[in-house]
Amino acid sequence: MHSQRAKSAMDTGLTCFERQVPVESVFRLGLPIAQALGEAGVGGPVIQQLMVGSVVAECVSCRLRVSGAELTEAALGLSAGAALTDKVERLRLGYCARRTCPSRYYLFKFADQSAVDWAAVWSRAQELASVAEEKKPRNSFPPEKLFALVARCFENPIKYALPLAVVVLIALVWFLRSGCRVPGISPKPRVFIVAPQPDQLSPSKTNATRSFITR
Repeated sequence: MHSQRAKSAMDTGLTCFERQVPVESVFRLGLPIAQALGEAGVGGPVIQQLMVGSVVAECVSCRLRVSGAELTEAALGLSAGAALTDKVERLRLGYCARRTCPSRYYLFKFADQSAVDWAAVWSRAQELASVAEEKKPRNSFPPEKLFALVARCFENPIKYALPLAVVVLIALVWFLRSGCRVPGISPKPRVFIVAPQPDQLSPSKTNATRSFITR
């Protein structure tokens, strides 16, 4: 319902401010925009109205729109452990909300509101989003990103066959160089037996027969 109301308000109103962002940034900007409005002195009920009807994120390719209210409510719900809708979950993972769209960019649109300086709100929202991102624990490749990548490979196996093969090859080389054994690929370890000298009649802890395994 939010997306329908946002669409009608944006279509009938004059868009006074726009900013294009990578799709990976869409989800994390919703809540900071609402926070920036609050810092600018906008009241809570008015913030809700603006996020519903005056703020949208639109895919530059398929033109699918997500309202600012959807992004804000999803961010708050995620913090409380609530499940996300499929399209918002795709945005959170860094993909277009439309499953069949490969677009990598979205356009934030802000409807004309004489009482709101959208340029200042946007600038502050960027700062708040950056601070929130810095507080997150560092992870070079989050598990959900890996799962999303694997899912995309299965959606279009022909298109992603080569990248997937490269990833598997790199992982295999890393395993071999790190000393890990891969069944059926790694060579069998060699065994050397060191026997005591003939003049040593009674074996002791230091001259008893020992076996050494080398890789």
